[in-house]
Amino acid sequence: IKAIISVAMLDLDLLKDVDVVISTVPISIEKPVLNVSPLMTQKDIKLINEFLNYTKEKIGNTNLSPITEDFVIHGAAYKDKKEVLESIGSMLVEKGCVQEEYISSLKERESYGTTVIGKGVAIPHGLSKYVLKSQIAVCLLDKPIDWDGEKVDIIFMICVSCYDAKSFVGRLKNLYKVIDTDDFLDSLRKAKDEHEVKEI
Repeated sequence: IKAIISVAMLDLDLLKDVDVVISTVPISIEKPVLNVSPLMTQKDIKLINEFLNYTKEKIGNTNLSPITEDFVIHGAAYKDKKEVLESIGSMLVEKGCVQEEYISSLKERESYGTTVIGKGVAIPHGLSKYVLKSQIAVCLLDKPIDWDGEKVDIIFMICVSCYDAKSFVGRLKNLYKVIDTDDFLDSLRKAKDEHEVKEI
């Protein structure tokens, strides 16, 4: 612990050597922020422990977690983009990958410009400071929905922690190349279940 201070005394210079800020009020800074209750509940303690354990695991390992069946939604029937963002975002919260605030940041990012990249694919993403564990979630819709004027049926939700930001650049480029391949997208659309999606 470097310091215990009020928001009014928060100084950017003080944050230079800080890995994470634990706060009882929402704050906007370029560092991971864990929002907790003033009473420090068991849920808050679990959140902090998960972050610390993940940080330890990241030493010498900067790869994103591989896509597993737990992070694949197959044949979903969502009515619109908002429902997609909230559903996948909530799944990531439940699995300890992101904080609740990540969902709001997803929606805010969408307000700046579309995350549709063509061929029926969207890659929504939120702020890294709300990410506890980097992960990519995949969602295949049973029917295309309207996403900023385009039809989308494949969603890759990208969550990258501050610790993985630099190393993720190459991973993202590779992902774009794969997504731009018709054969890959056709295989995803023909997949019968989450297991087949993971194996593609």
